[in-house]
Amino acid sequence: MNPLNSSRPIALAALAILSFINSPDALADDLSGDVKVIKEAGAPKVLRCVLNGRPRALAIELSGQVAVAYDTWHGGIFTIWEPAASGQFVKLDGAVYTGRHGPQPSTNGKAIFTDKDPADTQRYHFSDKNASLHYLGHKVGENGIVTLSFAFRDADGKQIALIEDSSAAGDNNTLHRQLNVSGLADGQNVTIDFPKGLSWSGVENDRVTITSNSKSTFTAKLP
Repeated sequence: MNPLNSSRPIALAALAILSFINSPDALADDLSGDVKVIKEAGAPKVLRCVLNGRPRALAIELSGQVAVAYDTWHGGIFTIWEPAASGQFVKLDGAVYTGRHGPQPSTNGKAIFTDKDPADTQRYHFSDKNASLHYLGHKVGENGIVTLSFAFRDADGKQIALIEDSSAAGDNNTLHRQLNVSGLADGQNVTIDFPKGLSWSGVENDRVTITSNSKSTFTAKLP
C-alpha cells in the first residue's frame, strides 16, 4: 500500500522549538519536555537539526523500520536508516540538547542508505539557471505524511515554482516519494536528482525532469 495516495486533508503540526539556554541544568530541564514530545508524538516524528555533520537537515521517522533525512538547503534525501527504537531515531547530543560542546546530533540505528555525493550537491534544478531555491518549511498531514515545501524565486524574489516533496514507508521494505510541482509557466521545468544507489520506479539515471504542473509518485525497494 502507498500511504501517499491518501486524500485526507493536510494540517500543520505543532512541533517543539528547541531554545538556547545558558544554564546546562535549565537546558536539560527545558529539553526534557521536547524529547518527551518527540517520543510521544507518534509516527512520523520530525526534527530539524544538524545531522551527521550536515546543517539544515530535517530528520523524519516514517515508521518503526524507516527514517529519512532531507537536506533543506539543497533539497533531496541524503540518508535512510532503521531507527534504534520508536522515538529514538536521532541521538540528541550537543550544546543545544545536552549542554555539551562539540558533539552534534546523529542518526540512531542501523544505516540503510547514505548518499555518496558531496554534501553541497544541489538536488532541485530550475530551467532558468538564475532562479534560486528556498526552503519554505514542512507540514504534517492528518494521514501522518510529512511534506516539505521548496520554492524557486527569480532575481527579483518572485516565486516562480513550488515543489512539495513527501515520503512514506510502504509495505515490503519500500519507500514512496511524491513530488507535487506547481506554478510552472509554459516552457519551464524542474529537474529532481534522486540519491544515487537506489532504484526508483519511473526514474532513469537518478534524475527526473517535470515539464508541467503535476503530482508524481516514485517507489524504491530498500536494501
